[in-house]
Amino acid sequence: MRSKNIVRLGLGFMVSALCACGAGADVEPLSFEQEEELAWQEFRASALFEPEINGYIVDGDITLSDEHELREYWEDTRSRLTQGLTVMRSNNVDVIWNTTQRNNLTYCVSNNFGTRKAQVVNEMATATASWSARLGVTFRYLSAQDANCTSSNTNVVFDVSPSTSTSYFASAFFPNDARSSRRLLITSSAFTTTSGGRDFQGILRHELGHALGFRHEHIWSGCTTESTTNARLLTSTYDESSVMFYPQCRSSATGGYRQTEKDFVAGATLYPK
Repeated sequence: MRSKNIVRLGLGFMVSALCACGAGADVEPLSFEQEEELAWQEFRASALFEPEINGYIVDGDITLSDEHELREYWEDTRSRLTQGLTVMRSNNVDVIWNTTQRNNLTYCVSNNFGTRKAQVVNEMATATASWSARLGVTFRYLSAQDANCTSSNTNVVFDVSPSTSTSYFASAFFPNDARSSRRLLITSSAFTTTSGGRDFQGILRHELGHALGFRHEHIWSGCTTESTTNARLLTSTYDESSVMFYPQCRSSATGGYRQTEKDFVAGATLYPK
């Protein structure tokens, strides 16, 4: 569900356009006020002016009567873009893996996936690598544990198992959960959904984010009723393309699940290489 629209604001081409700097020239860093003005100018240039209403259209179907309203809309949007990748908290402490366990996050893949097991194994390898390539974490697949890949198997940190639920695509856990709850459950719909641009690998990337301690980012946008209690922002800004941000909560309502550079930068503050 969606309740607020969020606009992505970039500075790249505006900085290039307004800075006629030769190669190798010393460039003074932009002040906060200059960055804000550049961001506003870019947003204004991207807004569609519609002569039929003598006003602007933003986010596909929102009409604004004049530039004053456009500026107010941008400032409201900008103020909501001040959150960052979010970590789970418990008793005012970040819920993350300790320095030993984070490098030995072992898992098994249940044989109960049947003909789909090979796909799960392969996509889990890709999804885990997408996190460990940039963060100081290591996932290890222990295939010898697959025949007993249940929530009671303490030879692995977590199990990857099928679920018969029709209420979600997949579900995961947080680092402080007991072994019996440390399960990455996958429903049949996760293999085929294209909702919001999702794919199976992306869903696994998202769930593994939870397994590393990351909360949903869209909790700060008001898109869902999920509480912000026991959550901490890691950076000053985020983009709504984050792997932990529901696609349906984005202004595009698409995009699927892939980590962004901001995800990795924020995640590295907890799990440095």
